[in-house]
Amino acid sequence: MVTVTTNVPQGDLIDEQDIRDWLDTLPATLKPAEREKLYAACELAREAHQSERLPTGETVLKHILSVAEILVQLGLDCRALVAAILHDVLLSNHVKVEELQRRFGVPVARIVSDMARIAALNISQRESRHLSEADHQENLRRMVLSIGDDIRVVLIVLAKRLHEMRMLKHQLPEEDRTLLARETEDIYAPLANRLGIWQIKWELEDLCLRYLHPDEYRSIAKRLEGRRAEREVFIGSIIDLLQERLRAIGVKAEITGRPKHIHSIWRKMKRKAVDFDQIFDVRAVRLLVDSIADCYAALGVVHGIWRHIPGEFDDYIATPKANMYRSIHTAVIGPDDRPLEIQIRTREMHAHAELGVAAHWRYKESGKQDREFERRISQLRAWLETRDEAIEHEDFVANLKTGLESNRVY
Repeated sequence: MVTVTTNVPQGDLIDEQDIRDWLDTLPATLKPAEREKLYAACELAREAHQSERLPTGETVLKHILSVAEILVQLGLDCRALVAAILHDVLLSNHVKVEELQRRFGVPVARIVSDMARIAALNISQRESRHLSEADHQENLRRMVLSIGDDIRVVLIVLAKRLHEMRMLKHQLPEEDRTLLARETEDIYAPLANRLGIWQIKWELEDLCLRYLHPDEYRSIAKRLEGRRAEREVFIGSIIDLLQERLRAIGVKAEITGRPKHIHSIWRKMKRKAVDFDQIFDVRAVRLLVDSIADCYAALGVVHGIWRHIPGEFDDYIATPKANMYRSIHTAVIGPDDRPLEIQIRTREMHAHAELGVAAHWRYKESGKQDREFERRISQLRAWLETRDEAIEHEDFVANLKTGLESNRVY
């Protein structure tokens, strides 16, 4: 399971100094004027929400700061952060769209307006327990179609849902937890996968498994934790050996033990109908190198040291996944006949693997042309638009989940 660290103020009563302290933790790349804009957004949100609380017991202000912090980790621009902080203000009676346009600009106001429409859909479907399955699916359909216009809206939606899933354990009835987890599994995790934002995808999937299949989640988590010390020693010896061999051929590499996500293990156990002990990538390392040539040189070193496991090799550099994920995956029989998975990629590939389309956003905001970014956004919009009236309501969720899942490339 992902360990979450946060700089969001922990107390319920967040004052001006708390906000200033939180802003000080944000990246140094933010300009003074941008920090003041963020401070103004925080103050407006604080006035609009005051002491409002969510069903989890968390204050709305703490929630929106947590959402903004997730977007900071994705490297988004100031405008997206301001919109995230203000994403719920139109639901109150204190703030109008015109004020947002005047103080923060038309783009921010448009994003916040889109978020308000999405929130209204969510509120109506959760309050209307009498909704038919067709109406429920139609609301989901309208929500997904509405977020195809501005990619920042999509990213805020995903960050918001991620924080909601992190807070599910607090004061929510089991029925509500199950509903949110099922929606997340059907809609949000596949959407994050489609955009290549694996950092969010994996955590959403782990959280869904925790609430939809709690016994299986706990079983895998316990077995992973029970072997943590042994894995750390094993991985440490692997890293030392690889560093020595790579230095000998002049390849610089950053090598780390790769955390294995519980949902990934569970899914592989189901797909292959095997036990935990037969999963090859519980022990795994990741190599980050400088170039594609270094990727293949490193692969040669790995296969020169250990015997490759047949059927456990994927070259997503030569044939990227549908979401443009690129990496080399291989599994070998390591020391003491223990299976070991190794991923090899460049640092640029790693940034795109973790952040997906969000990584491209930096190039767009800096004024540089990024054809790959534009292509992927066009694909997302086209994909959303094709699932309009042609899809029968009762088949929507099934089609959405299937369509968003990336195909394995051989």
